[in-house]
Amino acid sequence: MGYFLFTRKYTCYISLILNKSSQLLFLFGLVIFSLQSYSQTKLFLPLTKIETTDGLSSPNVRKILQDSYGFMWFATQDGLNRFDGVKITQYNAIVTDAKHAILGSDVFDIGIDTDNKYLWCLAAYEGLSKIDIQTGIVVAKYPIKIQEFSGTKFWFKCMNITRQSILIGTNEGVVIKFNLKTEKPELFYTIKPSNDTHYPVDKIYHDSNNNVWLLVSNYGIVKTNENNNAQSTYLTSKDLHIKSNTPLQFLGFAILDDVMVICTSEGIRQINLDNMTVLNKKAGVINIPEWFNNKAIYAIAETENSVLLSCSEGFFLIENKTGAYSQIIFSKFYDDKNWVKITNCVFKSGESIWIGSQFGVGWVKNIKTPYMSFFNSMDGSGIKISHSITLCKATDSSLIVCADDGLYVANYFTGVIIKIKTSDTYFHAFKGPHNNIIASGLNTGLKIVVNNFSIIPADKIFPELAFLKNDVLISSQCLDNSIYFLASQNQKGLYIWDINSKKIIKLNTESKPVRLKSNVINRLFLDSKKRLWILCDNVVSIYDYKKGTLENLDLINPFNKEPLSINMDICEINGEFWIASYGTGIVQLNRNQKIKRIFSVNEGLNNLGLYKIHKLNDSMLISSSNNGIYALNITSGKWINYLIANHLLRNNFEETSGCEDDQYIFLGGINGFTKIDKKLLSRDKKFYELFFSSIQINHGYKITDTLNLLLHKIEVPSNSTQVVVNFSYLDYFRINTKLFRYRLLELNEKWNELARSRSVTLMGTPPGKYTLQVQAANEDGIWSEPKELILVYLPKCYQTWWFKLLVFLSTVGIIYAFYRYRIRQIKKQHEIRKNIATDLHDDLGSTLNSVKVFTNLAISGVKQEESLQQVKDNLTEATMSLRDMIWVLDDSLDTVDELITRLKQFAIPVATASNIETIIKADSEVNSRQLTKEEKRNLFLICKEAINNSIKYSGANKIDVAIIASGKKIQIVVADNGKGFNVDEVKKGYGLKNMQYRAGQIKYKASLVSSPGNGTQVEIKPA
Repeated sequence: MGYFLFTRKYTCYISLILNKSSQLLFLFGLVIFSLQSYSQTKLFLPLTKIETTDGLSSPNVRKILQDSYGFMWFATQDGLNRFDGVKITQYNAIVTDAKHAILGSDVFDIGIDTDNKYLWCLAAYEGLSKIDIQTGIVVAKYPIKIQEFSGTKFWFKCMNITRQSILIGTNEGVVIKFNLKTEKPELFYTIKPSNDTHYPVDKIYHDSNNNVWLLVSNYGIVKTNENNNAQSTYLTSKDLHIKSNTPLQFLGFAILDDVMVICTSEGIRQINLDNMTVLNKKAGVINIPEWFNNKAIYAIAETENSVLLSCSEGFFLIENKTGAYSQIIFSKFYDDKNWVKITNCVFKSGESIWIGSQFGVGWVKNIKTPYMSFFNSMDGSGIKISHSITLCKATDSSLIVCADDGLYVANYFTGVIIKIKTSDTYFHAFKGPHNNIIASGLNTGLKIVVNNFSIIPADKIFPELAFLKNDVLISSQCLDNSIYFLASQNQKGLYIWDINSKKIIKLNTESKPVRLKSNVINRLFLDSKKRLWILCDNVVSIYDYKKGTLENLDLINPFNKEPLSINMDICEINGEFWIASYGTGIVQLNRNQKIKRIFSVNEGLNNLGLYKIHKLNDSMLISSSNNGIYALNITSGKWINYLIANHLLRNNFEETSGCEDDQYIFLGGINGFTKIDKKLLSRDKKFYELFFSSIQINHGYKITDTLNLLLHKIEVPSNSTQVVVNFSYLDYFRINTKLFRYRLLELNEKWNELARSRSVTLMGTPPGKYTLQVQAANEDGIWSEPKELILVYLPKCYQTWWFKLLVFLSTVGIIYAFYRYRIRQIKKQHEIRKNIATDLHDDLGSTLNSVKVFTNLAISGVKQEESLQQVKDNLTEATMSLRDMIWVLDDSLDTVDELITRLKQFAIPVATASNIETIIKADSEVNSRQLTKEEKRNLFLICKEAINNSIKYSGANKIDVAIIASGKKIQIVVADNGKGFNVDEVKKGYGLKNMQYRAGQIKYKASLVSSPGNGTQVEIKPA
């Protein structure tokens, strides 16, 4: 929580006064102190460091640029790096991913072609690599063998890209021209060494007239023409007014209004490009102060109406025309100033500054940052504010800081901090009568700060303040410059100090006629109607001093039905009031002082440890907390949480540490305080470009990584298991506070929050065409236009339309085939039933009819004995036929073995009666074979017919029936040893035709073989 919530029980005994002469001297001292802000202007720009621990390939950064899409590129001693604000992609010669493998790792220069399509990378000894900016893939490598031009192995140091060629400068004074059309190198220019002195080509510039400018160390400037380099003009060290005997070095340049502004080892030189003359500081585009003469200028970058210079003394912003300059402190801490002392390059992008140093990339996200933090004095004195308890505005450029180890005066323009001679803990300071700064100490009472930044007892100037010697103050307000309201830290209520009558009266829970409801006061506030708001624990009161009335507001939290507790601070906007209630949130009161709305966890506020609250403008509030600063848009209800990543010194603030003026809000806590520029914080928040940087498709054991910033549509293979879509949002100002969301439009119109994650993982997505939409929110919580990517999920083979059609047709075919099969079965069953019916009719019917005839004859007495015998024989035959039919219909007797058994039951008794030996046998392999009912019936009847014929007509004494296998079916041979006959001479009777008919019904064929004296054989085999 805050410091005070644990120290309210402390008591103090205070008494302080000051004389008026000391007061005037103190004011004079503050004015002198504040004037430093204008004579020694300093800009404190917090530096974000990108080092090898963050993924940078090397700390030695040689060049920085930004491509047309907004990605940052860093050339280093150990590779090239692409940065999107969060992720660094490395390029070097040994990287395992071939897409990012460049020709050499020691990168000295980089540049983008005139069409903004390719980035060219120059390795120190190897040559050029070509990178597609849209995909981030290395598309070509061009080794340059300098031995073709000289026996010496050159060191490639710089380059300049034109539409037709790339000019490459070497450390040995040789310039190579790489023809972009032929992709071949050729010798362009040579500066011949003299007296063993090499002339390194440091920089190359190609102007609009096709002139090539070579900045050559130890030599000067050479101007030649790309088409005809035979004629050259020169500017020597003498022409450039280089006076020292040290070697001349060219460290950087910028082109401003047809003037080349050159950084040298001896200051700035300005060259007119039209006539190649050296301009003096009055004629140049930049009015360079004398202070910069003869200093080594490492790098230059153009800003709005000024230039940024890096020199041996640090960084400076110089106004082009006036020459007025400000020193830039790229740090939150004074001790970090050495981090950017050795600078290789400077690059400006929008409102950001990028610094390439020997330690990595220094990154100032916003030159016009709304936040500036102060912790230790920027004059190198080592003075630090470890804990800011309260803040008091002293002058237009300084604050009085009450801390746990004393009082400080802090100039918030220069960053200079002075410690006042005291060691007590101070809880509160306020500007009293005649601009006296009155501070309340824990052990030493009320003090007034005097001219030499020391303190004296306050009751020496204001004797009536002795009344407060035993108390400590926590808050104060002034009405009409004459009435001071002072709140007790020690739960003694409110003091009202009338400086005109020099009297102090007490207002608390025991005072009459007006008394407080609570003595625990957290904050005093005067509203636009000059009413005093008294914020206490569990109660808020409004005191009208002029009317002498006190109103206690009935503020009940609708969620827990309890009074608002721990009310820390309040502000007013357009007649409505906003209370920072610790543990509850921001409470909005309407014009009738009733709760209108509470902004809490449900509204996205992730920390309820709220302290100070200030009006930023008519639509924005700022509140300090235990977790950074919260900005609330009271119109939209959107919150923004600003943390260390947004240039704050710490995320924790103190409950009473805060004050403001028309331009700034000051909030303090552990390690100093933060100055907030109201205008800069309330400016319109822009949107930045959002790209789908890569798509990773996992399919099987393979991962396909697609890199294309302009990719709009992609097909996902049918065997993919997961798709990861990565995106980049190139907002370099607030990389740690971005909010993203996405949706698949065809599946769900509801957005899915991603918070700070910059990838979308899709699994189990059905085949089809989907529109992936991604949005980013700006600082005001307003969402950008959706970025769309079409994902076409290809179906698996079983999910395709033709497969489904094939399955449908196959199903229909199977159903139809089953239907046809069933119809055939029914027909077969019907045919069997028909045949059985026919047999019953023909066989049993005729037999029973014969029985009827012979029975009538027997009854009539005609041949009675003979007729009865015929009746007996016919009934026996009918019984056998009926048993045959029952056997055929029995499903359990459908095997060859059962057929044999049935033939034996029929044939052996009949043949034995005729003294004929009958042998019926089958191969063992066919005994268990199944027969259809139709086969069983017809084969039995055929065999029965053949056996009957042999018994009746053959005169044989032996009949053989053999059953053998014939493929998957069987073959039956019925043979006798009878007299036989000539088949050709004997007319075929109905018996043989009937056998052939029955065989044809079951797809068998029956044949007869016989000859006189050789018996007869009937063969039934598959057709």
